[in-house]
Amino acid sequence: MKPIMIVAMILGSMSGLFVATLTGAGLVAPASPGSILAYFAVTGPGGHIPMILTVLTATVVSFVVASALLKFGKGADDTAAVEAATPSGSSVGHVGGLTAIAGAAIRKVVVACDAGMGSSVMVAGQLKKKLAPYGVEVVHTPVDEIPADATVVLTQEGLASRAAKRVPGSLIVPFATYLGDPAFDRVETAIREGRDLTATGLGEPSGQVQDTPVPAEATPAPAAAPRKRRKTLQAGVLPRENVRLGLTATSKDDAIRQAGQVLVDSGAAAPGYIDGMLARELQTTTYLGEGVAIPHGTNESRRYISKAALGFLQFPGGVDWDGETVHVLIPIASNSDEHVSILSALATTLADRGNAERLRGATDVDEVLALLTPQEEEVSAQ
Repeated sequence: MKPIMIVAMILGSMSGLFVATLTGAGLVAPASPGSILAYFAVTGPGGHIPMILTVLTATVVSFVVASALLKFGKGADDTAAVEAATPSGSSVGHVGGLTAIAGAAIRKVVVACDAGMGSSVMVAGQLKKKLAPYGVEVVHTPVDEIPADATVVLTQEGLASRAAKRVPGSLIVPFATYLGDPAFDRVETAIREGRDLTATGLGEPSGQVQDTPVPAEATPAPAAAPRKRRKTLQAGVLPRENVRLGLTATSKDDAIRQAGQVLVDSGAAAPGYIDGMLARELQTTTYLGEGVAIPHGTNESRRYISKAALGFLQFPGGVDWDGETVHVLIPIASNSDEHVSILSALATTLADRGNAERLRGATDVDEVLALLTPQEEEVSAQ
């Protein structure tokens, strides 16, 4: 939807009123519910021709102006809409100035999303583990803050055009879902096998591959130090009261409002943040895959956040999410990088289909907390 289309409605109404004034058209009662039949029914005797002229004039003017604004539906401004509706790896056209890059030349991958709060962190968390053995740096950033030196940018399909405008000389690789999208494997394959990476595919091996770390054999490894376990989820980020099970929702917007209210009730955000979450969903989906969505606000709505927090809302009956069925919502509130380690761990958890299935069917809060707070090993201090 283009906001400028309202101009067609305004000019159509103005022209209709102008003709009505000239011809003396008018009604003897309100036309309810506003259909053309209602207009005929409440038009006074002898006033039908002026009424028809009025309606036709408004219709023709609105159509002509709207057609010009839309460029008859074939304009370049529709690129983003086409990309958002096309599955990853299918017929999405090339976006960006760079058409291909050799896998061996990739030293840095930028993952961009709209707010830089949740989605890009999830993808970056997955890619960091995939690409770490090849010495490739992975960073996440809002799409409007992509660094100028970026050569490879991964972003959701609906944001591909914005990313291309930000860094026109980069290779833009679009993806559809945030968990396990084929685009992530293509990037790793290009680097591992030394193949050319394009926006939607791979070229032939070039014979040059990324160097992988080779463990030293001459020097014996030091004895492993005692290790301890630590939680990756900071205390208070996902309190028990933020876990809601067995909910129902009448629509996607209703589910998002419920998720936002959890953050508001916990003192993490002001009510205005809920509007930011709804606005964010209009820009591009927060659906991850595996029946999970992570609604969060726009950059502008971060001013309503007072502390970092997550929520967990389970909808056993499912919620229609633009054609996908969502059973779990994990709303996010954060105005800094407090949530990065949380979401990186969360991406690993949700990438396991078994864990995602258990979250969808969980009946106990402790079970949810155990699944969403994975532990990592950490060397203890000596």
